[in-house]
Amino acid sequence: MISDILTLIILLLFIIKGYNRPDIAMCSLVWINAYKPQETSFGFLSGQPLSMFMTLFFFVVLFTNFRKIRVPSSFMYHFLALGLMLTISISTYLAQFPEVAFIKYDTAIKTLIVTYLIPFVIITKKQIELFVWTAVISLATFAVFAGVKSLLGGGGYGIALISGSSMWTEGSILTNQMISLIPVCFYLYKSSEFAQSSVFIKLLALGYALCCVLTLVGTQARSGLVCLAILSIAGWFYSKHKVHFSIGILILPLLILPLAPDAWFERMSTIQSTDSIQSEKSAMGRVMVWRWTVDYVSDRPFFGGGFYSYMANSGQLQSYAKGDEVLIDTVGYKAFHNIIFEVLGENGYVGLFFYLGMLCYIFFSNLRNAKSADPNIQGLARACIVSLLVYCGGGMFVNYSMYPWLYFVFGITVSLNYYRESQQLESANQLTNTQTKEKELANLRMSDYSHINPNRLYS
Repeated sequence: MISDILTLIILLLFIIKGYNRPDIAMCSLVWINAYKPQETSFGFLSGQPLSMFMTLFFFVVLFTNFRKIRVPSSFMYHFLALGLMLTISISTYLAQFPEVAFIKYDTAIKTLIVTYLIPFVIITKKQIELFVWTAVISLATFAVFAGVKSLLGGGGYGIALISGSSMWTEGSILTNQMISLIPVCFYLYKSSEFAQSSVFIKLLALGYALCCVLTLVGTQARSGLVCLAILSIAGWFYSKHKVHFSIGILILPLLILPLAPDAWFERMSTIQSTDSIQSEKSAMGRVMVWRWTVDYVSDRPFFGGGFYSYMANSGQLQSYAKGDEVLIDTVGYKAFHNIIFEVLGENGYVGLFFYLGMLCYIFFSNLRNAKSADPNIQGLARACIVSLLVYCGGGMFVNYSMYPWLYFVFGITVSLNYYRESQQLESANQLTNTQTKEKELANLRMSDYSHINPNRLYS
């Protein structure tokens, strides 16, 4: 009951502050769709159409504040975003299992539409910072729940740490997503103007980062350890104080590992262990799914089989084994366990083209942004690059291609591009104005002597 009342207060504040501020209205929509309080509630808000209500509110704000909207000038952004939306719509229409495909499509298309509009309303530096804070808090709150549960000794592999949330039913997805938030948390800690105004806010950003690490302990997800390794390497590469960063990396396990139960060490040891036959068969099962996906898409090359098309591999995977490879379950179906094969199987080569194009756009755009003279642009761009690498690294073992964080980063990248270009244009205008004023001043000084005839000076 108390949490529901708090949710209503937050929504009311969003409405009061956002009725003439499209950026705040966007943040309210991000919060309600990422945190999903209507799903985690056990009170009177449980199951209520809060998302639909806030979506209507957002579009009303857009309509009444039309002049505050800026249409992004990036052709590639529109091409990739709209192309991906069109592709998943066609693949769902042609889906092999339309009943379940439309369930995932409903969530995916809403995510894509909302995130497509991010750079339309998130323009200035303060708006970008507000959006990043909202996105991190909306998602990392689940890391707080998982982190606290880990500290209390709860969790375990295969156990959903966040009951009631449709997004976090698998521990590996939760862990990978949370670890990909850590570089952005550190950006907020170091560069956020809001955080610099209060030590408490800075510690809050660090607290979120710590809880994100603790999800690895609570879920015992092996892919999370891979994500943490990628985060450490990429973070070291971008760090200006590599010695201090290296010391921190060495100290962190000493703080975290005492909290890990024996089951965690047993689970992590299966990454390299060849003694665990079940683990080996599980890995081989994923390889068989990937082989099956390539064969499956050969019959549906353009738009794939639609969402949940992996259900078609039921009873077929053992035929894709080679040599002594054995599958644990030869009857049921097995998910893709890889974002690349997930997109390929569900949306075909057309969908994979747009998806990989989006990943490349995020990476190379932020490489340019990371070279900006503005340290704020540098910090967020580098955080987005590291977050993308961690996200994709973890995505090689689980399927979450349509989860919102990646699309948040996509939209923020476009906003960051615009902010960098506006900064460069402003600097160029200031330089031009300065040169013009200096030239006018020089002409004015010369005009002071224009009445003097130089021939008379020597007469």
